[in-house]
Parts: sequence; C-alpha cells; structure tokens
Amino acid sequence: MNSLYCLPCKLFAHTQSESKSSLVRREDFTNWKKVGERLSEHENSLNHKNCFCSWKNLEASLGKRGIDKDLQDEIEKEESHWKAVLHSVVDVILHLAKQGSPLRGSNETLEFSDPRSGKFLNTIELVSHYHPPLREHILRHRKGQVTYFSSKIQNEFLEIISNKIREQIMEEVKEAKYYAVMFDCTPDVSHLEQMSQVLRYVRVVENFPEITERFIDFFTVSDKTGIALSEEILKKIEQEGLDIKNCRGQSYDNGANMAGKYQGVQARISESNPLAKFVPCAAHTLILVGVNAATAVHEVAGYFGTVNCLYTYFSASTNRWEVLLKYSPLALRKESDTRWSSRREAVTVVHKHLDKIVEALNHLALDAVSSPETKSGAVSLLKSIQTFEFVAFTCFWQKTLKKIDIVSKMLQKEDIAIDVACNLLKGLTAQIKDCRDTIGNEVLEEAKQSCLALNVDPSFKE
Repeated sequence: MNSLYCLPCKLFAHTQSESKSSLVRREDFTNWKKVGERLSEHENSLNHKNCFCSWKNLEASLGKRGIDKDLQDEIEKEESHWKAVLHSVVDVILHLAKQGSPLRGSNETLEFSDPRSGKFLNTIELVSHYHPPLREHILRHRKGQVTYFSSKIQNEFLEIISNKIREQIMEEVKEAKYYAVMFDCTPDVSHLEQMSQVLRYVRVVENFPEITERFIDFFTVSDKTGIALSEEILKKIEQEGLDIKNCRGQSYDNGANMAGKYQGVQARISESNPLAKFVPCAAHTLILVGVNAATAVHEVAGYFGTVNCLYTYFSASTNRWEVLLKYSPLALRKESDTRWSSRREAVTVVHKHLDKIVEALNHLALDAVSSPETKSGAVSLLKSIQTFEFVAFTCFWQKTLKKIDIVSKMLQKEDIAIDVACNLLKGLTAQIKDCRDTIGNEVLEEAKQSCLALNVDPSFKE
C-alpha cells in the first residue's frame, strides 16, 4: 500500500472527527510532498497523544506490566472461579440426568440439610465438601449473591445439553446417510398422548460397522389417526434436518393407525418414500401372539386369572403379604399384558414355591384372628390351586414362557439386525412345535410329582 497512517489513532480514535489529521482518515495519507509537515502536526496533536497512551497502556496490561495488573489478576481469578462453579453445576446435572433422576424437590430453598430440597441441591452440597470453589460459591450465596442453582437455570442447562446431544446424533445420522425411524405412542401420567422418536442407523466404529439406536425426543400428539400421525412424523423428520428420501425402514406397533395397509402411518410414509420398508416391531408382535395364546383357550385364561388372583389377594393386605413372606422367600409378581417377562416372573414364583404359597393360604384360612373375608379368600384360592390341572399348567407354562422370554429380550436389543430377529422367531416357532409333541409326558410326570408332595390327587377331573 502506497499510503501512510497512524496505527494508535486508527485503533483508539472513537470517530474520525476526533482528529482532523489525514493520518486517521479512511483513505490514509498519500500527499508525500507535505509528509514532514503533517507528521509533525499529527505527532503534537492532543488526540494523537491520548491514542498513543491508550495503546501503550493496553500493551502494558496485556504484558502484565501496567498499573492495573492487580485488577487484571482479580478479573482472571473471578473468571476462573465462575468457570469452576458452572462446570460443577453442569456435571451434577449430567450425573442425575444420566440416571433419569428428578432434580428438584418440594423445597427449592438452599437448605441443604433438608431432604425436601431435592437430589440436585443435595448433590451440590455433597460435591462442595470436596470442591473449594463450589463451597466458596455457596458461602457467597448466603450473603445474597447469584447462585445458578434455580430450577430455571437447571432447565436451561438441560435444554442446552439435550440440544447439543441431538446435534451430535444428527451429525452421525447424516454421515451414515441412510436411517430407519421408530415411533410409538403412550399416555403419560398427565393423560397426554406422548409419541417417542427413535432413529436407527449404521456408523463405523474403529473400521467396523455398528448398528446404533438413539432415542431422540418425546412430543405430544392430539390426533391419533394415521393421517395426523404421519404428518407429525414427517414434520418431525424435516425439523431434524433429515431427508425422508434417505429413510430405508420404519417400525411401529401393530395398531391399525400405525400398521394399517391403506390408512396407517406406514402406508402414508411409503407414499412419500417407497424405499422406507415397514417392519412391525418384532418384540411387540411376539407379545401379542403370547397374549392371544394365553386368552384364546378358556382353561388357559382361567389359569392366568388364578395366578393374578394370588397376587391380588396377598397384596391387598399388609398382614397377608407379611404371612406370605414368612413362608415364601420370593414374593408373588403381578402380570402385565405389555411386559411379557412379567408373566414368566409370576409363573416362576408359583412354580418354585407352590408348596410355600399353599402353607401361607392354610395359615390365613385357619388363623383365628383372620377376618371372614381373608378366610374365605384363602379357602377359595386353595381350591383353585390344589388341583392337578393348575399344577400341570404351571409346569407347562414355566417351560414355555422361559423360551418365549429369552427370545423376547433378545428382540429388544438395540443392535439386533433384522435377519437375526427373523432367525430367532423361526427358531422359537420350531421349538414350540417340537414341544407341542414332546413336552406333554414330561410336564405330566413333573406335575404328578408336585401333586404327591402337596397331597393332591394327580389326575384330571372328568
């Protein structure tokens, strides 16, 4: 550049009008005939001297040689303190969030000794014993300083963290390019329909492909028709910055609004992208098959009803439950149609400790202090379970549910591939067919031995 300008004045003159010198103007100085005159004039100007002093003061401050060195040190110390405090606050929030623990309590004041303060404040107090900056921060708060412990700050940090995690997941999905979607609806405790969003994709980890399944979000839906849900899903995918044309799979439960051939969500998504192949949720499908098998036959439905009645009877009274635990080392379990493992757990307890359950019922039926309702309930249940049919069903379903439960849990693994899921279901089907022809004699023999131990007639009623 064939021009001349004054660096201190360029940096520190607030406006060009503060100095009439051409060495500060935007176009710089180019009149070389008058350079000596202008340099002398500019060097002796008050504005130049002020700018030069500001420049040197800044240089000295940055080099820690100025008169404000102590002030600069104090600023850096305070900055370091706040960074340490905020890091500890974020670490506590992350720790609790990873465990799915609630942060807030019923009392949000900083009374750390109060258990009602919630897990966040109580954990902050614990960490402060080993974290001097955080301890100092708490002591400052008692003098009326800012805390960064409020519920609003907690929510803001959680939102920032969740957005950052979501961004990282979306970067992985976009790098993988192709992905599959999984959506499912369920009502929450506030009776609002919440839809969960999960993405599956393949990423390369240390030069090996790895199936990855990530939960993305919950969002509320009001209309549960296939048209409305498909619009919500497409809008959500677009909001995440993903291209529906890169979707290669979709998986939902077997509800008509989700899996319907013509009006279901899968049909609507397939219209947008025919390559997004629909695969029903294998674990949910297996549960439906099991539930239908358990209710299609009257005798089987009656058996599971009796197992559930055992739990209901004992759990309805603390005294009955105490008597049960006195005899049986394992408590009875409640059945659930949505969690197939619960049926196996319920039947397993009955299978292992049927004799102990009978003893507990006899105790309640014969106890003089038992209420009439307790006695009649115990007698009724004893009549139901002290039969060869009940014992045989218990032995049969214990073996069958074990096979189903193993496959059900494997189908729920995050990294399971579709070919592995198909092979598991085919293998389970083959096992059930084989058992249908061979398990009968084995079950009957086991049931007879159990009946003899219970003094029950080991034969079917005509």
